[in-house]
Amino acid sequence: AGVGKSAAHLPPAADDVRAHLEGLDKARLFDLLLAQADADELLRSRLELEAASARGVGGDVERYRRAIRDVMSPGDFIDYRSMYDYSRGIDDLIDSLAELLAGGFAAEVVDLCEHALACLEDALGSVDDSDGFMSDIRDRLAGLHHEACLQARPDSVGLAERLFEWELHSDWE
Repeated sequence: AGVGKSAAHLPPAADDVRAHLEGLDKARLFDLLLAQADADELLRSRLELEAASARGVGGDVERYRRAIRDVMSPGDFIDYRSMYDYSRGIDDLIDSLAELLAGGFAAEVVDLCEHALACLEDALGSVDDSDGFMSDIRDRLAGLHHEACLQARPDSVGLAERLFEWELHSDWE
C-alpha cells in the first residue's frame, strides 16, 4: 500500500527502510522484488501485466483472476473471529486493483472487479458476516468498477447487459 508514496508521507520506520533500499544496488532490489513476487500471486500478476504492457502486448489477466479466487475463496467456514483477517486480505486485493487502475489498466480492472464481485457473492454463504464486512467490500469493489468503467469506456450495451443480469440474479439486495 506504500507504493508510490513520497518520503514526506512515510512513518519514521518506513523512512529507515526507504533509506536502506535507496542504498542498495539495482540487482539486489530486483532480487528482493522478485522474491516477494514469488510469494505474492497478486504482485507477480501485476508485474507480468505491466511487463506485457511495456512490450506493447496485451497482458494476461487470467493469473490475476486465479489470485482473486484464491484470496476470496473462504475454503472452510470463516467464523466471526476470523472474519476480520479474511476481509483484510480482500481489502489488500482491492488496493492492488486500485493500483492497477492508477497504472492505466482500466479495461483489465473492469473485468477483474466483475470477477471479484462474482467471487465475493460465492463466498457469502461461507462466512459469518455479522459485522457487515462483505457489504463494505462489495461497495468498494462496485466503486472501483465504476471508476474503471469511466476510464475504460467499455461497450455500453455489453456493460448494461452484464449489470442487468447481475441485478436479476444476484443474492445482494
